[in-house]
Amino acid sequence: MSETLKHDPFHEGERAIQELTGERAAAVMNGGVISDRIPALAVSFVAAQTLIVIVRRDNTGSLWPVILSGLAGFANVSEDRTSLNLSMAEVGPLPPDGPLDRILEGDHVGALFIELATRRRLRVNGRVTKLDVGRIRIQVVEAYPACPKYIQKRTPKGDCGSLQPIAVTTGTNLDPTLEALIEAADTLFVASAGPDGRLDVSHRGGTPGFVRVEDGSLIVPDFSGNSMFNTLGNLSLDPSAGLVFPDFNSGRQLALVGQVELHLSQTVTSKNDPTGGTGRWWIFRPERWIVTTGAPVSGWSAPNPSPFNPSNTAAAL
Repeated sequence: MSETLKHDPFHEGERAIQELTGERAAAVMNGGVISDRIPALAVSFVAAQTLIVIVRRDNTGSLWPVILSGLAGFANVSEDRTSLNLSMAEVGPLPPDGPLDRILEGDHVGALFIELATRRRLRVNGRVTKLDVGRIRIQVVEAYPACPKYIQKRTPKGDCGSLQPIAVTTGTNLDPTLEALIEAADTLFVASAGPDGRLDVSHRGGTPGFVRVEDGSLIVPDFSGNSMFNTLGNLSLDPSAGLVFPDFNSGRQLALVGQVELHLSQTVTSKNDPTGGTGRWWIFRPERWIVTTGAPVSGWSAPNPSPFNPSNTAAAL
């Protein structure tokens, strides 16, 4: 089995945006890290993690991402590095009707391990091959590390295994409290789907206010990244998406599902460009939301902002 994928790892949506932006050559070079095995250097990283963002499609076809926390060791990698094993007995309380509630063998899942204290992250996309009592085995389809850009450094203050009971509220329209949570956020995670059904979770970050709410829709800038355009490539073919915003102060997480409209004009007309010079952004129109309290995102240190955060993200697009 290959350490890196020998064929072009990108689908037509990703390739189209790579060509449009003039970043195809950089994408091909950076795409060499994409593998059907978890990288050898990431095995110990996975075993040490306490935080994972994971997504699967629910029975309505929606992509609901959720942030979960467990004791170090709840995730481990098979000896041949082709499978990821999750021990759900070592994960804190799961939200009712969450993405893992009715998981089945054969389901696609997307996962992101992120260590905020070191700005390290690893994406693992695959399919469920075995379900046992409290255990999930995922066959790796794609695994690769991602760059540390736009991650705000944070250190957990407490034991991730000591969580409060889960409480959930749901709705369709954003109220002022939720809009304020979004516009105060410096971190969010985006779930998207590729043309072959595989799922993906990516990270987005910036200074508070980098995501704006206008008339009930979210406006999200697309900063310069690794040139692969995995998320935008997915969204160009399938505009359905799921977002989750962690509130590191209260422990809430706000998950939303909806549709995305891409804007890739690359026309920068102002020195106060909120896209950091790319001229790219997307509009997310939420259809449903879920707020979960008692979640694993409270009890963190104050953020150390990423030095890559554009400084003009509060300007209008």
